[in-house]
Amino acid sequence: MLILDEPASGLDPRARVEVKALLKELRKMGKTILISSHILTELADCCTSIGIIERGQMLMHGPIESVYRQIRRNRIVEIQFLSGEDAGMSILRSSPHLRSLEIEPNAVVAELETDDEGLAALMEHLLESGVRMKSFNDRDPTLEDVFMTVTKGLVT
Repeated sequence: MLILDEPASGLDPRARVEVKALLKELRKMGKTILISSHILTELADCCTSIGIIERGQMLMHGPIESVYRQIRRNRIVEIQFLSGEDAGMSILRSSPHLRSLEIEPNAVVAELETDDEGLAALMEHLLESGVRMKSFNDRDPTLEDVFMTVTKGLVT
């Protein structure tokens, strides 16, 4: 078992990439690696399981995909329209699943309370209404999203 505390702290970008590659190789070899880090973006693509500890309490743990499913109540979808943007916006605004809608410079970001079937139905409805899209992306949560959701209300 290898135990690491902030293994990428103070490293330049190339060295960080090399450390991640080394950790992935060790994982392929069947080695168990325990990493403690506050830089969550660096952990997401090299870890298989996580544990979130706050004030000495283990708040959540398990395989990353399982943890994502536990905290993912709403879906965040980013849509880039090619044509039919007005119709697309109308469809989004009238959806009973819509929780929020943000208009960004090159995309629309919708938060929807739905599942995979609901997203598929929304995409079909947009296409059947003549809306042409460059992209329709279901954003996955990040480890930061998980941490913020799990620790919400604990900070005093």
